[in-house]
Amino acid sequence: MSVSKGYSSPTPNELITALTSNLDIICGDLDLVLANRSSDYSFIYRLSKFLKDNDLKENYEYIIVDCPPTLTVYTDSALYASNYYVIPNRIDRYSITGIDSLQNSIKGLIDTQDLNLKCLGIIYTMVPLGIGKKQERIKHSFESKKAVNELDIFSSESHIVNDIQVGITGGTLPTKYQESLSDIEAITEELISRTNDNESEKDGNE
Repeated sequence: MSVSKGYSSPTPNELITALTSNLDIICGDLDLVLANRSSDYSFIYRLSKFLKDNDLKENYEYIIVDCPPTLTVYTDSALYASNYYVIPNRIDRYSITGIDSLQNSIKGLIDTQDLNLKCLGIIYTMVPLGIGKKQERIKHSFESKKAVNELDIFSSESHIVNDIQVGITGGTLPTKYQESLSDIEAITEELISRTNDNESEKDGNE
């Protein structure tokens, strides 16, 4: 995609890279910065159109879109193309203050675009193995918010693994460290379970 030269829809072969036999990736592009600066709101439909035109939702069990922790055209585009979303959240005052504005913005997008989009829950990230009293108070304050009460909180968490920061044994790849790998597996299993439960509920209501 070239924002500066006008939009042309890419093919999957141009974007998708196979990492393993059951995992593909589409890397980011610096041109997305230009898309976010544009006043053309039609950008939010392009990801959904790309997925639909190439039948990608039928060809993959799960498509996960990683978004920056800001409300941008890119984030709106990912939400518009999705059935579910999760909110990764650190237990600190800076990370928890934006939950109200985030949920209000997403609700506004759902209303204006008539989306069938549901939050699967909040995932705590960068959690110390021994959480202190200060963070416990912050966590309690966060979970008492009205916006949070309307959401589920994952029982699985992503913990701080200090060895990753310095790359002692496995470089900076989280899956090379058992503690981090266990967190990733637990979050993945819970994410799949929550998704399947919601899909079963949808089927039961049809």
